[in-house]
Amino acid sequence: MITYRTPKQGITTKAQLAKINPEMAAIRPMTRGRVFYPLPLYKQSGHRLDEIIEDVAAILHPELYPGHHLKFFRELR
Repeated sequence: MITYRTPKQGITTKAQLAKINPEMAAIRPMTRGRVFYPLPLYKQSGHRLDEIIEDVAAILHPELYPGHHLKFFRELR
């Protein structure tokens, strides 16, 4: 899952995200999956769409992108 909530808004963990939005607390990305948020660089990188798409592809299919380091997203823990 990709959320728009970021550390800038005080969200640094999935637990904090669940606290502000209890309806999400039980969905699979929150309980057993992964949740990502965009880095500030993302907002001004429309000209780097190919790299953004590669990051999204690596998030969705990490087995196809071994060793890929995300440039535009980070994972909430």
